[in-house]
Amino acid sequence: MNHYEQRQAARRERLAKASDRARAESANAFGRARDAVAGIPFGQPILVGHHSEARHRAALRRHDRAMARGIEADKHARRLEERAAAVGTGGVSSDDPDAIAKLRAELSDAERHHARMKAINAQFRRGGWEAVDGITAEQRARFAETMRLTPWERMPFPGYALTNNGANIRRIKGRIAELEAAAVRTPDPPRAFDGFTVTDDADDNRIVVRFDARTPKPVYQLLRSHGFLWSPSRTAFVRKATGNARATADWLAPKIAALLADGGEPR
Repeated sequence: MNHYEQRQAARRERLAKASDRARAESANAFGRARDAVAGIPFGQPILVGHHSEARHRAALRRHDRAMARGIEADKHARRLEERAAAVGTGGVSSDDPDAIAKLRAELSDAERHHARMKAINAQFRRGGWEAVDGITAEQRARFAETMRLTPWERMPFPGYALTNNGANIRRIKGRIAELEAAAVRTPDPPRAFDGFTVTDDADDNRIVVRFDARTPKPVYQLLRSHGFLWSPSRTAFVRKATGNARATADWLAPKIAALLADGGEPR
């Protein structure tokens, strides 16, 4: 497991633990809601004018607040679970040091599948299903059913399937070329400005903007609006290092410097 995969695993674990805490908070809130009305018989209406009226109403308010808190905590736990399950499922990340090798394996699978699709279509064109080899009876039945439901498609693999797979192959090749170019690129040296620095962090694959003091709100908004997000672990604003990110950082630097010179207020 490389360092990127370790970070992914750690992030998944943090999200899972946070989900567990939210679940516990939800259960605790539901327990408080039950306790709030434990002394009130089920279905008991508020006895208006009775000495118990104020106590009854207060108990219902506590119950409602606790229930609302429990429901919100349960929703939060579900969102955290979904985020934990999604970690690492978004394809090959450029942050992964093994990204090029993984993309080459992905490209090989896509090209192999493309060649197989073309071969099956060519066999079918020459002699129908009897000429198609290397597929199971179940696969043949599935192909035949798809063609029956879409009679305008005359091949086992329709044209759009080949087009989509070809586009995917080109996309993977493009990413490999981009990552190979980035691997041999010399990172820009850190640039120091009055009150902040801009660093091209090759190890972390990020453009890092770090300030000497608390960031004024207009500067924060400017960075956010151009894709730079605050990273508590780095105590800096970061964006994934791409050509666009570097150009944006170059363009933003004098604007940030002008804002800081004006006390953080836009002109």
